[in-house]
Amino acid sequence: MSYGYKKGYNPQKYAENRKAEKERTYQMIDDTAIEVSRSPDKLKEFLAVQAKFDMYSAANTLLIFKQIPNATQLKSFEDWNKDGVKVRQKQKSIAILEPVEYTKSDGTLGLGYNVKRVFDRSQTNSKREAVQKTEDLKHTLKNFVNASPVEIVVGEIPNSNLGAFYNFETQQITLNENLTDTKQIFECLAQEVAFAQLADGKNHIAVEMKALRQFALHI
Repeated sequence: MSYGYKKGYNPQKYAENRKAEKERTYQMIDDTAIEVSRSPDKLKEFLAVQAKFDMYSAANTLLIFKQIPNATQLKSFEDWNKDGVKVRQKQKSIAILEPVEYTKSDGTLGLGYNVKRVFDRSQTNSKREAVQKTEDLKHTLKNFVNASPVEIVVGEIPNSNLGAFYNFETQQITLNENLTDTKQIFECLAQEVAFAQLADGKNHIAVEMKALRQFALHI
């Protein structure tokens, strides 16, 4: 009897490979977080990536930063095809994490993560750059603020050169009251949310991130 598996398919081997891939991906996140937390230059580069991928988690932004920092728009092979865009031959996919719900043994729902393979627009035959309309951006910004893991307020910040600032003590992001450009607001908030996520905890990465953030106040 056939169960729809391809010839030579080994469920156990497949599960082992998926587990190993997930472990490698999590290790990449940890290693990249350490790299970013120990270098102001790397941190600046990471935040530039976070500004472009403002709806992605800090963990996924770390993965993008490590694998293809110049990326502009990511989709799976199948999703690019649906848009009539072809991924060029011999392009290497990059790994990000995709949340998935599952049912626990007690019947309640749990949240886990699977590795998802995606490609950047630069790896396709598309000649069009990813452009977001102002109205769409405003709508996305509203959703971003509502989904923020920390409170966001508007007001004065310690360094007027900064567009926004995350306070580790109050766990609050203050947006510079002088900012009016939607795209700039989005980028500044995305960077601070990344700080909040990376500095969540008392591990060595969080400690170093906090030290770098205090350094930024005096630049």
